[in-house]
Amino acid sequence: MDAWFADAAHDPRMLGRSLTRQVDVTAVLQLPRSQTWKVSWRELERPRFAGAPRATAWEAYLRVEHQPPDSTAAILVNPLGLYVTEINWTQVSMGDPR
Repeated sequence: MDAWFADAAHDPRMLGRSLTRQVDVTAVLQLPRSQTWKVSWRELERPRFAGAPRATAWEAYLRVEHQPPDSTAAILVNPLGLYVTEINWTQVSMGDPR
């Protein structure tokens, strides 16, 4: 993730200068008998100055582990103790707009 966001083309601080992005999560489903979740969302980018909005759809598979916090410091950092240990995401077709 650090490498992805280090690229100026993906850095939200840089992108925020030229566009706004609205993200709508459309589904969160746990795969049966696993710690993997499928997350689907849509993004709508609106240029700040000129240009047409752009819509994209995405999906990701996240492996999640639960490690309950065992100290006050751990509670302050991650009170739920949920950690994403693996992530894979891709842009998907938005399908027929009709």
